[in-house]
Amino acid sequence: MDDKLLLKAKNDHVLQWIELVTVYTAKRGADPGIGNKAVPRTTCGDVEQIARWWDNELKRVLLLRGPALKNDKSPSSRKEWMDAKRVIDERSKAFEKSTLYPDNQWFWQKATKRLAIYLESLKVVPTDSELMFDAIGETLAEHAQTVKDAAKEAVEAGSSWLKTGVIVAAGIAGAAIILPPVIRALRDDDRR
Repeated sequence: MDDKLLLKAKNDHVLQWIELVTVYTAKRGADPGIGNKAVPRTTCGDVEQIARWWDNELKRVLLLRGPALKNDKSPSSRKEWMDAKRVIDERSKAFEKSTLYPDNQWFWQKATKRLAIYLESLKVVPTDSELMFDAIGETLAEHAQTVKDAAKEAVEAGSSWLKTGVIVAAGIAGAAIILPPVIRALRDDDRR
């Protein structure tokens, strides 16, 4: 009864939770829970395995989103899960793995559901780098016309500067060619 299931990971934690409920309901059957929603009849072994996955997922998200969590509006959700995980671990030790978990309703409709919602909510908390890139993108979008106009003026101004530069460069080159013989000639005249 304590076999492992392989599920395809989802990018959405709430959808992952729904898939777990669906799979375990199909595998073990279900009882009606709050709001007459199906609560899978999972075993202690099932719950231990599922809780381990959710706990690892929380750790993974915290590592990835760590710097953004300074803006986390619900740190109590992490504490709730840690308390729930402690209860699950204690119960897992107290019962055989094949025994029906004593509080499936709490496990499915409170502990893991709340964690799934919390993990999904963390995705909307932007990291500092995401904020920076958004700000740059918005600034460029807002000032695109200004940048376009400035670039056009720079090209126009650049072409007149280019003309002036060519004239000055030609003058310098010409002076470099013509002046040395003239200076020598003047020196030679002074020596006579």
